[in-house]
Amino acid sequence: MVDSLIATTRDRILVTDREEHAWFCTNLDSLLRRLQEDSSPTNVEVISALLSKSLEDHWAKLATQTNHREEELKRIINLLADTASRLDTENKNFYVELRKTVQNFQNISQIEDITYLRKKLSEQVTQLQETVGTQETASGGTITRLQQELDEAHHEITRLTHASAQDPLTRLPARREAEKVIRELSETGQPFMVAMVVIERLDQINLRYGAECGDDVLRNFSRKLREQLPERFSLFRWGGPAFVGVRDTLPAGEVRALLQKVLSGIANEPFEVQTKGSGLLHITSKFAIHQWNPGQAVEKVLRLVEVFCVSQKLEAPESPSPGAPAAVT
Repeated sequence: MVDSLIATTRDRILVTDREEHAWFCTNLDSLLRRLQEDSSPTNVEVISALLSKSLEDHWAKLATQTNHREEELKRIINLLADTASRLDTENKNFYVELRKTVQNFQNISQIEDITYLRKKLSEQVTQLQETVGTQETASGGTITRLQQELDEAHHEITRLTHASAQDPLTRLPARREAEKVIRELSETGQPFMVAMVVIERLDQINLRYGAECGDDVLRNFSRKLREQLPERFSLFRWGGPAFVGVRDTLPAGEVRALLQKVLSGIANEPFEVQTKGSGLLHITSKFAIHQWNPGQAVEKVLRLVEVFCVSQKLEAPESPSPGAPAAVT
C-alpha cells in the first residue's frame, strides 16, 4: 500500500520549483527502494512516517514560494497600474500600451519556471523604460514619477534574483550557484576540486526532535563549516543534508586533510537540543572529493555529486550513544 501511495504521490505532486521537485522525487524513490528491501511492519511504519514528513515539508515550501511570487507580482502590477491611471488625456496611447504590459505581467505570473519569469519581467520593464523615454516631453512630471517607480520595480527584480540564488535557511549560495561555478571553472581549463559533505541521520533527528531542531542543525553545521574553511573555499547548500565546496589550485591531499580536520572538530563539539525534549547531539557527517581535469564532461561531475549526496542520505546508521563522539569518514 505504501509503495502505491509513493508512486501516486510522485505522479500527481504539484511542480513549482524544478530543483525542489527533483529532490523530492529522489527522496520518494529512496523510500520505495528501502520498502522493497525490507517490507517488515516496523520498516513500513518508519517509511510511512518519513513519507508524511517529506510531504509536509514539500507542501510548506510550495506554499511559501507561491505566496512570495504572487505578492511580489501583485505589488509591481498595482504600482504600474496606479501610476498609469494618473496620466492625462494627452498620453492616452501610452496608457493603452501600459495596460497591455500589465496584462502581460498577469499572464506570465502563472509560469512555473522562476528563471523564465525573471527574464520576462526584466524584458517588460526594459520596454516600459524605452516607452517612457519617448513620452518624456509630453508627460513632464508624471513621466519622472513613473521612471522612479520603474526603478523600484528593477530593484525588486534584482532582490528576487538574489533571493533565488541563496538558500534561505543557511544563507549559503544554493545549488544553482554551485552548478554555475563548476561550469565556469571548467571553462578555464584548470583543474579544481569538488568536495561533497552530507550530514548523517538528519531524517532521524527530524523525526525524533522535530523539523525545527533539524533546521537548527543545518544552520549550526553550515555556519561552523563556513567559518572554518578558507575564504577561497566556495561553499554551497546542495539540498537536504548535503553541501558542496569548490576549491581551485589546491592538491587533493590537502583538501582531504582539511575537511577531515574541520568535520572531526564539528562532530566532537556537542549541539544542544532546544526543541522537543533535551540533550546533546553530535553532528557527524561524511565527505568525498573529486578532482576535475581538462577533458572531463561537467555533467559527469554534477552526476557524481548528486549520486554521492543521495547515497549518503540513504545510509542511516544507528545513532551513537549520548555524549559519544562519532568519527567522520
